[in-house]
Amino acid sequence: MLKQRAEVSQYIDFEHVMQADFFLFIYSFLHSTDDYFDNWFPVTTLYATDRGAPFEVFARSQSSSYFKKMKVALGIEDKAPLVELCDKFSRRESHTPPGILGALNLPALPQSKQLQRNLEEL
Repeated sequence: MLKQRAEVSQYIDFEHVMQADFFLFIYSFLHSTDDYFDNWFPVTTLYATDRGAPFEVFARSQSSSYFKKMKVALGIEDKAPLVELCDKFSRRESHTPPGILGALNLPALPQSKQLQRNLEEL
């Protein structure tokens, strides 16, 4: 339903909704408390599993000048917390609840792969 509504809007592109949803997910895990349900759950990411390319915000983060802006938006000082989070996802130590997103494989998403590659290059 969310995807259908975004597709009929002349102001909102569903691609941007998915990108914002995934960005909020990353942000929430970077700043999460011990309460598992305080995290943002990216429900639109289910539609991103068929994408072959990463979201623009993660593709651009390869540039150190763009990453400087991105880290401000994420509320982090450097890439270390993001590297740690990507490692946790790769080891499946941080994950979304199975009842909400089913078997979503976050490390396999183009967004996650691109982000990890970019962090290695920074």
